[in-house]
Amino acid sequence: MENFDYWVSLYSWIFTILIASLSVNSIFFIKGFLNKLLYFFIFTRLYAFILTFFFESASIGYTQQELLPMFIYKRL
Repeated sequence: MENFDYWVSLYSWIFTILIASLSVNSIFFIKGFLNKLLYFFIFTRLYAFILTFFFESASIGYTQQELLPMFIYKRL
């Protein structure tokens, strides 16, 4: 796990870009600049919360030695 920090940084940048892109695509049909700006922040936080929920549950499952989270976190 010597390159662990590198991979965490890389995946955090990738997920940040993907969440921002998804948020921009979600506000496509909303009219008004202020409404778009507010909904961008709302959707960004919503998508980040959803991803955090799933990754946190996988992390907890890994520490409890459950099968699927162990498979997700298994070092190749």
